[in-house]
Amino acid sequence: MKNILITLFIFIGGIVVQAQSTIMIFEDKSVSVSSNRNLEESKYKYKLLKQACSGESVEVIVRFLSENTASISGGKKISYKAPSFNASYYSADELPMQQQLFKGKLRRLRKRFATKVITFIDSYQSSARWTEILAAIVPISRNSNSKKQIFFFTDGIESSRFRQIDKHPLISDRDAKYAALVDVKNLRKKYQLPQKLSGVEKVEFVFPLDMGIHKKKRTSQSFLEIYWRTVFAEFGVYNLKFKTP
Repeated sequence: MKNILITLFIFIGGIVVQAQSTIMIFEDKSVSVSSNRNLEESKYKYKLLKQACSGESVEVIVRFLSENTASISGGKKISYKAPSFNASYYSADELPMQQQLFKGKLRRLRKRFATKVITFIDSYQSSARWTEILAAIVPISRNSNSKKQIFFFTDGIESSRFRQIDKHPLISDRDAKYAALVDVKNLRKKYQLPQKLSGVEKVEFVFPLDMGIHKKKRTSQSFLEIYWRTVFAEFGVYNLKFKTP
């Protein structure tokens, strides 16, 4: 599908972006992720999506983390295009009121778009055996848009043929870095991936819980940030954020 060229301002995480952009959302529906996260995450996604369509148009690609994450044919594209306002249709007296009515129409359309995307995500039922987060790099690399923002809604625990963090937790920063380097090497070998991911402006991991990353007490899950930072650094992407909604 032809990439949609857009000019928009996106206000996400305190960063203002004016660019041609695609938003890719990778949703974890595995049993390891608690359903209790849905309300807060839905609010976060709703805000994100409304802000994303504050310009003329935007393309959102939704994919689910499973054993088919690497498939370039998977996922759903949902597009938003704002209607145009032609001031020449109105007299000088009518124009201010019509402009206000048009702004109200745009707000309703943005809300409807955000709701449509979230409804699709929530309606998806998964019975996946694996949670292949690492393989998301494959469809990211295949997307030719020059401006992409990537969002992972997941606990960050890779469970695949590459790495089973659920069964063999990371135990140190060194362990996390080494595991990431090994996994990237194997991923590249299997899928013939490029050395760098082009057009990726930002990668954000939204965890359902406080994973212990920012606490003084270190746990096995605390090293997930190191693992994922190392993975994406190997592809030339350094702008990673980790948060809970």
